[in-house]
Amino acid sequence: MFDVIGIGSLNLDLIAAAETIESLPPEKVGRAYRIIDGCSGRQAGLREIEEVLSLLGRDSFKESLGGSAFNTVHALAELEAGMKTGFIGVSGSTGSRLSFLDLMRKLDIDSTLVAGEEERCGTCLCVNREGRRSLLIYPGSNSSMSAHILKNRDRILESASVARILHVTSVVGMEPPEELSLLLEEVRTVSPGTMISFDPGLAWVKNINPAITRIMRSSDIIFLNSQEFQVLAGAGPEANHAERAGTIYKRFGLEGNLLVAKLKPDIRIYSQSGEGLIERRFENRIVDFRDISDATGAGDMFNAGFLAVLLRRGGASVLEAAELGSRFAFAKLTSSGGNVYSELGRIFREKF
Repeated sequence: MFDVIGIGSLNLDLIAAAETIESLPPEKVGRAYRIIDGCSGRQAGLREIEEVLSLLGRDSFKESLGGSAFNTVHALAELEAGMKTGFIGVSGSTGSRLSFLDLMRKLDIDSTLVAGEEERCGTCLCVNREGRRSLLIYPGSNSSMSAHILKNRDRILESASVARILHVTSVVGMEPPEELSLLLEEVRTVSPGTMISFDPGLAWVKNINPAITRIMRSSDIIFLNSQEFQVLAGAGPEANHAERAGTIYKRFGLEGNLLVAKLKPDIRIYSQSGEGLIERRFENRIVDFRDISDATGAGDMFNAGFLAVLLRRGGASVLEAAELGSRFAFAKLTSSGGNVYSELGRIFREKF
C-alpha cells in the first residue's frame, strides 16, 4: 500500500530569486516583465522562455526539478518518516544533468508509473520580484499525460486504489483533463477509502471546464490560495470569506469536500454539515515580501505538511494539519538558498 501517490506535471524549474532580479539592469528586467507580464502559470513556447533567459542571463536562474504534485511528494519523501510514496506522470529530457527518475530512485519514490519521453520535459520559468511570482510554462512531455493514462489505465487504477492519499494537481498541456477526471471517478468508486486531495492551481481555476469540476467533486480536499479562492467563487471584493466558500459549494455542486483556503492572514478550512457551513481558522504567519527570496513551491510545502499530519493523525486533525502546513510554507519562503528539505525534516521531527 502507498501512503501518498502524486499525479501531476514534471517540470524543470528555472527560478530567479528576488535578490538576483534586483541586481540586474532595470531596462532588461522591464523588458523581461513585459513578456511574462506578471502572469501566474501562462503556457508559453520555448522561444518566449529563451528570450527571458537571454534578457536576464541564464546564470540568474537556478535549475531544480519541480511540478506542484512532485514538490509535495518530494517533501514528504525527504521527511524520512517511513512513508511509501509514488508518482504518476510523464518525464522528458531536462537537457541537463538533472533527472526525475534518478531523484525518485534516490528518494525511494516509486516511479513505475512514470512514463519516459525523449522530447523536452515541461519547463517552468519563474521570476520572483517584490513578493510576487511570474511564471511561464512550456508543457513539453506533460502533453502526453492523457495518452499515458489511456495506455496504462488498469495499472494506474490498481496502484491508485491502494493509496491512502492521491494528491492531484493541474497538468499543463492536458486541457481538458478528461482522462484524469474519469480515472479519479473510478478510484472513488472502487476504493472509497482512498483520500483524494486536489490543488487545481490558478490556470485551471481560471479555465474551469466540466472535467475539472468532476475532479473537484471527486476530491475530499481542495487546496486554494487567496487568488484562486476569490476567482473560483466568482464573488466581488465585498463578499466575505464564508460567503465565497458557500458560493463555491453551490456553484460546483460540492458536498462532502473540505475546502482549505490558504489566505494571507489565516488559513480557513470549510466543510458542510446539516446545519450549514462550518468554518475553522488557523492564524497564518505572515512573511514580509522583502524577506522572501523565492516563493516557488511554498503552497506545495503547505500541502506536504497538511497531508503529513492527516497520515499520522487522521482526518479529524485539520487545524493541526494547517499548523504544520503553515510552518512548512514559512520555512520555504524564508529559506536563503540552503536545503529547505532538511529544515522541513527538523520541523517534522520536532512535532512527531
